[in-house]
Amino acid sequence: MKKTTLLLLLAGLFGMSGMAQDCATDFAIWSQQAKIKDYDASYAGFQKTRKECPSYSLATYQLGERILKHRIKNAANDAAKMAEVKDLMALNEERLKLYPSKTKKTDVMVDNAQMMFDNGIGTQKEQYEMFDKAFKADSKEFTSPKGLYTYFSLLVDMSDAGQYPISAVFAKYDDVMNQIGNVEDDYASKIAAYEAKEEAGSISAKDKKKLGAYERNLEIVGKIKGSINSKLGSRADCTNLVPLYRGEFDSNRNNTEWLNLVAGRLAGKECTDDPLFFEIVQELHRLSPSADSAYYLSILSDKKGDSAGAAKYLNESISLQTDPKKKAKAIYSQGQQAQKAGRYGEARRKYNEVLAIQPSYGRAYLSISQMIAASANNCGSTPFEKRAVYWLAARYADKAARVDGSIAGTARKTSAAYNAKAPSKSDIFSQGMSGKTIRIGCWIGESVAVPNL
Repeated sequence: MKKTTLLLLLAGLFGMSGMAQDCATDFAIWSQQAKIKDYDASYAGFQKTRKECPSYSLATYQLGERILKHRIKNAANDAAKMAEVKDLMALNEERLKLYPSKTKKTDVMVDNAQMMFDNGIGTQKEQYEMFDKAFKADSKEFTSPKGLYTYFSLLVDMSDAGQYPISAVFAKYDDVMNQIGNVEDDYASKIAAYEAKEEAGSISAKDKKKLGAYERNLEIVGKIKGSINSKLGSRADCTNLVPLYRGEFDSNRNNTEWLNLVAGRLAGKECTDDPLFFEIVQELHRLSPSADSAYYLSILSDKKGDSAGAAKYLNESISLQTDPKKKAKAIYSQGQQAQKAGRYGEARRKYNEVLAIQPSYGRAYLSISQMIAASANNCGSTPFEKRAVYWLAARYADKAARVDGSIAGTARKTSAAYNAKAPSKSDIFSQGMSGKTIRIGCWIGESVAVPNL
């Protein structure tokens, strides 16, 4: 009896060993075909490994995704394409189940939701709910710009069809734009690190490639941001927002959450000239003085020409504020006040504070660029040095374009305009300044390298 049991055990072990060998052999053949992009030849082997050896390798799912995307792209008809799309969605779910520690659940949910939308699978509501489930599960991991746009766009379309109230659109807009800002900050931080190496002349070819990729990705995010604003369109214009909130004001005048939310939206859409904004802010500050209400009072004070009052409320807002993005916005306002008053050194310190908090705040770089350009005649000793200031101004405009896709076009035009005012090649040659470094004085206190001829 014992001998029979031992023989069965050995047979099982050899069988398992043989199965493992088959898995390894099959995988080696088709994976090599997939790596050289012979996706048609690799398909059968991939499906066999997926079925018989599902947990053999994570690469089964990584390469399988490429194979199925190839088949989707080259499907003979709509029915065949739909079958491949559904199979890819199933593959994503299988990977998540078998390799949860190496697969982001949110990515799978967003990718599958996007495939549903792109290929007309399910109703608009079902597609939206798939995105919504992913966003609510972990909004910080929802980093797909295209997914964020589709998510918001679906809600707007359903709201237009009467399925959701317009207030839901405004609330979702705030959520989505906040997450877009998080994605921008992440890319901007990475760009800043590589940019420092580039300016120091120590950037490697590999890092330069990464820098270029981050810049392209950030530009895509900026375009998506613009598309989201375009999708919202006139629905959030003051002509629509003010009547909507005017009708809700009396029943919400003691609701601090509502007051704070609406004040933020009116300020964000520059509806601050309407009396409703003043009434809301006054009620908000009376009920619950906060960083937000102080910030809105600074806006009102500035509109009345009360610069001292505006500065007072801004300081109060910054000292109370715990939200990094709102704090950056308030400090940027301080920088603008100092810039308008001609206190450029102080303004730059404020703008640098903004960038330390929110690296993607490109307007801060653009403002520094404008101040430097405005100081060209005052911060150089010779005509050549005065014009060389524009190189530095252009450099800051380029930084703005790199970290903030939403203003990249404006920033690049600004950079081109400043470079056109800088010394020409003939000026550099005639002055013998090729490759030299010029120290710019006054409040600027930075150096600029003259291009090599």
